[in-house]
Amino acid sequence: MKKYMRYPTKLILSVVVITVTLMTNTLFAQNPTAVATLTKVNGKVEVQISKMNKRTMGREGLLLYQDDTIITGQGGRVTVLFRDGSEIRLFENTQFMIETGKEQETEQRSFRYNFFMKMGSFWGKMQKSRQQTSIKTPTATIGVKGTSLRVSTNETASSIALTEGLISVDNKNSSIELVPGKRVVSISSTDDLSKKIEDIPYKLFITADSYDVDFTKTQQSTIRLSIQLGNVQTGQNLGRTGKLYLRSNYPNIQFPESVELDASGFVRFPIEINSPRYQDQEFDGNVTIWAVPDDAKADDIGEGSILIKIKSASKTRHYHIDGNTGEISPVK
Repeated sequence: MKKYMRYPTKLILSVVVITVTLMTNTLFAQNPTAVATLTKVNGKVEVQISKMNKRTMGREGLLLYQDDTIITGQGGRVTVLFRDGSEIRLFENTQFMIETGKEQETEQRSFRYNFFMKMGSFWGKMQKSRQQTSIKTPTATIGVKGTSLRVSTNETASSIALTEGLISVDNKNSSIELVPGKRVVSISSTDDLSKKIEDIPYKLFITADSYDVDFTKTQQSTIRLSIQLGNVQTGQNLGRTGKLYLRSNYPNIQFPESVELDASGFVRFPIEINSPRYQDQEFDGNVTIWAVPDDAKADDIGEGSILIKIKSASKTRHYHIDGNTGEISPVK
């Protein structure tokens, strides 16, 4: 008969977290200057690799370094995932350069990013309190300290919209701070920015058939999300089609491969949520899901978000470790 040893959850989690952390860091261990990686590649995406002075096709998992430039073609989209968890979703016909990406010598781990976008558009979610970011376009400079924003630009004008956090916007003649729900449209390098601020008129409104998930008796749960595009001021629905980009702070969610608003600006779809993994010991049970227009021409639409609570996330558990095989199994 096999003998089992009982260990507290915290011991098991500590061992697994160390292992997972080492595996995650392997992505960048080959070269300490790697600052990001490509993921969710759609359509034509290329990368101008600075250190090799050549251009290559963008692919899932491709490492990015300082001075690399990501270039998307017609219909191309790609997510740039940074080491601190920040991410930028580049849309079609965009040229985006990582000028600087380095870890800062501070008490708490943080990063410094400098980006230059010559043309195109993106949506970005920068981790609060873990980074400082400067984004330059041909007509403006944006200072970011943790926020969610959209930027589009060409050689003569830029548009910037903010849905979360706080940013500064500067050009040659003026400087402003932009707050959530506001945007500046088609600003030149010499505009008085204070006169260009306006409301973001539309938003993605998200609802769910359940806002609580209990994993006491199951390891997976399905809920259905509904998303409606609407007017922020009046609440009236807006009929406009468009693809959506979905993301979450919780890794154990399976989204559909493609989600798109119909002619009435509405979509309803299921998502699968799995129970917390052993290494998710810092997870507080709050799952946030964001929906973002996955389109270059959506500066007038604010992202939507929803909070789902996992009831059993903090429940204490005990596990058996098989002394012969090392297999871990929960105590029932």
